[in-house]
Amino acid sequence: MKIALIVTDKFTDYHLLETKLDELKVHQVISGTTNGYTMLEHYCESRPHIKISLAQAGPRAVMRAYYAINQADNVVIFANGDGHRTELAIANALNENKNLKIYSYKAKAFDITSEGPYARLTMNGNLKKASRIDAIYLNEEQIDKMIERLNEIKNHLRTNNSN
Repeated sequence: MKIALIVTDKFTDYHLLETKLDELKVHQVISGTTNGYTMLEHYCESRPHIKISLAQAGPRAVMRAYYAINQADNVVIFANGDGHRTELAIANALNENKNLKIYSYKAKAFDITSEGPYARLTMNGNLKKASRIDAIYLNEEQIDKMIERLNEIKNHLRTNNSN
């Protein structure tokens, strides 16, 4: 699969990037950011058959992401939930009807508020538009179940990270 890859300058979770690119079985990646290209160079050290390139830059850094998106039908974005370039890249991919995969990696990618007897979860910015989910409403019982599941996952992660 040929993809355009957009990651923020602050994205450093190489393991997440590696896992998702392996799952997608990529064979060519056009990076829309210099940070993404740096991470791809590391990724290709153990996968020399994968072709990588850095999209040309325009007068503004956001143009690099735009050029990358226009060179591939599949777009993969690692979004932190509030990045300006990431928001523009999501909008561009949606406008161009690209096959879009967004991996959000920070809690600020969504808001949690109370609305009557419910907790209301919404995605921020273009993550909301891309997901087409207006909101998720959880009652008290569902909130307890979610907290329990999150605690189980947290404990599992602690166990795995201590090994």
